[in-house]
Amino acid sequence: MGDNREIIASNEIHIRSKDCVAITDTITTNFSLTLEIPITCYNDEMIVVSLATAEIPYTFFGVNNTNNFLEFEEYDYNNPVYSNPRTSISVQITSGNYTIYQLEEVITQMNNNSVFSSPYSPTYDDITNTLTIIITGNNIGCKLLCNSGTNKEKRIFRQLGFSSVDFLFNTSISSDGNVDLATIHSLYLRTDLGLSNSFSSSTKNLTNILSKIPINCDALEMIYFNPTDRSGYNVLQQNYIRNMNISLTDQNDNIIDLGKNINWELSFVFDIVKRPKRTYIAYNTIDFNEKITVKEIPKTNKTSINELYNKPIKDLELNKKIFKNDVNEIEDKINNL
Repeated sequence: MGDNREIIASNEIHIRSKDCVAITDTITTNFSLTLEIPITCYNDEMIVVSLATAEIPYTFFGVNNTNNFLEFEEYDYNNPVYSNPRTSISVQITSGNYTIYQLEEVITQMNNNSVFSSPYSPTYDDITNTLTIIITGNNIGCKLLCNSGTNKEKRIFRQLGFSSVDFLFNTSISSDGNVDLATIHSLYLRTDLGLSNSFSSSTKNLTNILSKIPINCDALEMIYFNPTDRSGYNVLQQNYIRNMNISLTDQNDNIIDLGKNINWELSFVFDIVKRPKRTYIAYNTIDFNEKITVKEIPKTNKTSINELYNKPIKDLELNKKIFKNDVNEIEDKINNL
């Protein structure tokens, strides 16, 4: 909008999640709000909204209900044959914030649910940031179900560096990618207000993202969003606002769960500004059947062209002759020294 916009009025709304109506039970980051006094503007005006402040407790988990399943199959192995497949094993990992060493819990769960006697052992390489799972027993085969499991979209192996393929092994397997336990990279504040100038790479089109909030602290601390300037000017399509839905998601559109009885706060600024007057120039219709007329090039006197090109040539020959005489004279002087 720039600093040249004409603000007719400015309305600031301070919102506490605990004052609003939850859309999802027990989730305080997905709610609706109804104003007793609506925000309105005239037809020659428009409403521009921006996020002014936000205070969000970092109590959400990196391992949560979007990525906390472990699935695998076990076999008898007699080189090179995998035989006698067991029923697929699906284990749910407790949600929380883990370090890579704490995620040895994954291997513990594999051992606890194995038909063999604790055959799995983990090794983490902090230089390459990769995880290796080792089979310590003999004649044992295992397949990590990263692509074909029932809960493949919620697999924890993705965070442990394994890509979206099944991994069959009998001695050891190393992650083909890197460990990434920082699964939530940023927070997106979303609203059902009709945003007319907010786009995203995921939709390649208009989106409901009002603002992106960086995670600028460690777990169990407070995320403060307090930009020195406005967080962005979002032009609304409507001129009447009374009801709005607000949600907080991660970068993959998953609703953030702050935990039981955890609330948060934010503030919006709704500016009423003059609607800009734009002039659109219509393009002329192109007639592809239109005949193209080529103007005839005027004839040029042949003699004048010859004089034009011959004169520089003559001058050049003269300059060559003068230059050659000068060189000969200098050579004579040098020889007489």
